[in-house]
Amino acid sequence: MHHNFPQLTQPIVVRLSITDDQADPTGKLFYQVNDGAFTMVLLTNESETEFVAEIPGVTEASVVNYYIEATDAGNNTTREPSVGEYAIHIGISDPVLMITEFMSSNTNTIVDNYGATEDWIEIKNISNNAVSLDGKYLTDDLTKFNRFKLPDVTLEPDQYYIIWADDDREQGPNHANFKLSASGESIGLFDSYETDYTPIFTLDYLSQESNISSGYNTSGDLIPQSFITPRGENTSNDVAFITFRFNMNRQIENGNFNPAMDFIDVAGSFNNWEGDDKVYDGNEDGIYQYTTLGFTTNQTIEYKARINADWNTAEFPEHGGAGNRVYTLVSGHNIIEHWYNEAGTGIDDAISDVMLTVFPNPTTSGNFAVKSTFKMEAILIYSLTGNVVYQKENYNVNELHVDVELDKGIYIVKVFGSDQEYITKLIVY
Repeated sequence: MHHNFPQLTQPIVVRLSITDDQADPTGKLFYQVNDGAFTMVLLTNESETEFVAEIPGVTEASVVNYYIEATDAGNNTTREPSVGEYAIHIGISDPVLMITEFMSSNTNTIVDNYGATEDWIEIKNISNNAVSLDGKYLTDDLTKFNRFKLPDVTLEPDQYYIIWADDDREQGPNHANFKLSASGESIGLFDSYETDYTPIFTLDYLSQESNISSGYNTSGDLIPQSFITPRGENTSNDVAFITFRFNMNRQIENGNFNPAMDFIDVAGSFNNWEGDDKVYDGNEDGIYQYTTLGFTTNQTIEYKARINADWNTAEFPEHGGAGNRVYTLVSGHNIIEHWYNEAGTGIDDAISDVMLTVFPNPTTSGNFAVKSTFKMEAILIYSLTGNVVYQKENYNVNELHVDVELDKGIYIVKVFGSDQEYITKLIVY
């Protein structure tokens, strides 16, 4: 027997099995809210032995007590529990954590530190105090409260944390031991063993389209998001995030990097120059990529990559502290691509799609136009695996037309001109 751990106003759904040596047993559920009178609800037969009952939702913090009576064809009745009632505590008076956004079918949006597009869940501290995740649990099965123990991370008020639901614990403490179902299921946050796994926040969701997240709006409704905002306020245009893509193939060929032993990280002004996640090459193509979150639109950052988090192996050592890459973020998903340690002076000019427009975007094919505020001299289009799928040079125009066969997915459009290079993304659906 189990229930759905509802929030306020949500119906309480109780599911149970009834087995009997006679055919067609029936059942009733009796419930009371706080100290009120008991009300009867008939059980509905969903399959041969599976039954369900629904208790109306409550609008304020309450304790709902219930018990079951099952009756067979001979009119013999069994009560469960035999003495007393089960209790459901609904409405946490001082909630501290909330699942604010999640994606159950990620094929081409943000990537983890192994370069993989995985399911993800966003947790937010909605209290006025710092909250530790240590000892708390996350699950996609509300009957298994302690499925995934959250890492020892403390969230400040309004701070977010992302869990990758990829069923691969070996990839780090923020990688859960389950995946989400695109066809719909439940997600739950539960407190520690010492509190008998008290539910903190639970939700049920229906099927999701690929690459579209679900999140809560200002009215408290769980709805598909018009654009994803991991580690940011839902639907806010101020949210920006970056997928870094460093091509290490030249370093591998030169013997400066061993994929079997080495990793890279990105240190910058946004992480106090202390580096970030260890980044590995999950698909062994020499492209090291991951998505880092928590930026705002128009924020300018400085950064450089390092091998094995060692400043002696950081990019542009000959330029010292001045040898930083610089980037100004646009709203939403920014994709930044570099060959490791390759730049004319070690200073990478801000790359922005403000000066570069691709339309229509998204497009249903590889038939589109590129327009710029400068004279374009050459254009290259890359797949996210780093392969060049289109290249043409010797232009001197502000607008050009491209016609190339492209599979569905996200592509990087790189344009050269005015002694600089500019990058934007193209989506083919």
